[in-house]
Amino acid sequence: MRRLHVVDSRVRELADRQHGVVGRGQLVALGLPATAVDHRLRAGTLRSVHRGVYALGHRALRREGWWMAAVLACGPGAVLSHQTATAAWGLTSPRATIHVTVPVPGGRSRRGGVRLHRVPALCASEITRVGVLPVTTVGRTLLDVAASVDRHRLEQLIHHADQRARFDRREVEAVLGRCAGRPGAPLLSEVLARLEGSGAAATRSGLEVALLRLCDAHGLPRPVVNSRIGPYEVDCRWPGTTLVVEADGPHHRMPAQRRRDHDKRLALEADGWRVITLTEEQIEEQADATAQALHRLLAQHQRRPTR
Repeated sequence: MRRLHVVDSRVRELADRQHGVVGRGQLVALGLPATAVDHRLRAGTLRSVHRGVYALGHRALRREGWWMAAVLACGPGAVLSHQTATAAWGLTSPRATIHVTVPVPGGRSRRGGVRLHRVPALCASEITRVGVLPVTTVGRTLLDVAASVDRHRLEQLIHHADQRARFDRREVEAVLGRCAGRPGAPLLSEVLARLEGSGAAATRSGLEVALLRLCDAHGLPRPVVNSRIGPYEVDCRWPGTTLVVEADGPHHRMPAQRRRDHDKRLALEADGWRVITLTEEQIEEQADATAQALHRLLAQHQRRPTR
């Protein structure tokens, strides 16, 4: 009896580490006989979440508990992936369906609220942990979601990862090198090529992403973003022109930043650059008029060849 008391204490410690859930195999490994597991299920001290996965005492789990339960239910080598991995990394909001990748080809693709992605193998360098949760790395996650999102959404995810210091271009390129045949590889490669030479993720604000989307939708050439002109960093500029666009986001409305923006504008215009500022309303709600204005400005501010 005393031995079972000690085992129950270990079970509680494990459940605490695993966001309130445990697997049947883990319970047996801790020394709890199968008959004792069944007894606790009947008594309600263990409650079934998935087949062979239990919540300790209740099913009022936080999202991490449901994520951990899904991983335990899917067997050895299972990891959170796709849209659930983007949520675990803090790049998106959680969704109801939990995505799990397992390194086993073939078999069912769904299991009680879990979307299973089966692959022949999953490289060890593409797996990590967020706390105790096994999850695909950011690079592998971007590759996986690239198969089901459009280019603009993928750019936004890269932007969010870069903001949180979680985007490593070399890691993404290594994943692409190993997984060139995966469905999301062509789009991810295209997006990386577009961001070449413009910093880690090339965009730092949602407004800059929205401006790139506006350019694509209205046949405008894409600007280079977050590049330097002398000592100044500018949001957007078009090679071959003297046109600069600054995005008027919340950061630019602070008094000290306004003064710096004013000084930068004066210096750039003194050197022959045309600097305009665009607001969120102009970029997103007045897109047609803004695109027409940019067409005219780009034509007017072509850089004259030097003799």
